[in-house]
Amino acid sequence: DSGVSASASTSVGYAIDTSNIAASDSFSINGTAVDLTTAGAGATPAASLADVVSAINSAKIQGITATADSATGKLQLSSSSGLDISVVDVDGIAGTANTPSTPNVTHGKITLTSDTGAAIQISEKAGGTGLATLGLVPQGGNSEAIGGKLDVSTQANAQSAIARIDKALSYVSEQRSTMGAVQNRLTSTIANLASSTENISSARSRIQDADFATETASLTKGQILQQAGTAMLAQANSLPNGVMSLLR
Repeated sequence: DSGVSASASTSVGYAIDTSNIAASDSFSINGTAVDLTTAGAGATPAASLADVVSAINSAKIQGITATADSATGKLQLSSSSGLDISVVDVDGIAGTANTPSTPNVTHGKITLTSDTGAAIQISEKAGGTGLATLGLVPQGGNSEAIGGKLDVSTQANAQSAIARIDKALSYVSEQRSTMGAVQNRLTSTIANLASSTENISSARSRIQDADFATETASLTKGQILQQAGTAMLAQANSLPNGVMSLLR
């Protein structure tokens, strides 16, 4: 109903020192012991990160998945439901060297996503403690300033209203500049198309409005002149031959 969707996730990476793994090492995740051997008790200790990943996944720890991060070369533990990940690494295999009484705990995080892309604002009712429990603080004054109306009855709400108005003006200006740039590009394109259309129409008019009678007469005249010139050249070339025949 709020237009906001929530999702939870937990992720933590550990650099595993496989050279120090022994069959008797104590290693557990969320209270579940992990057998760091390749084939059960008494077998060869895990010799690679892939073996450690396989051992953790074989332990079937509820909600926890182990993978090998190819980019960093670390063991990656994750939970798609936001579960806390508590690692006890007595022998320092994962670089923590902690005790069962002081495990290394990684808390999950909540991601809020607006269904419409609008800003997400968090508030609570007067006297509530939910945000403090989550480690959050209210935003934008009290609940009256957070809603769809503006309230300037208090200094906090007035400051919030001013901030919201400034943000709205900034957003409008940004959108106007974006739309203005698009409009300028469209105007330039329209002008180019109009010029091309005018040139094409002018060329088409010249072709359609040509006087075919005049052009045909000019073509015929040119052909006659060309043929007459050719005949005169032939006759001029034959005159020397006639004079030579008389001398013979």
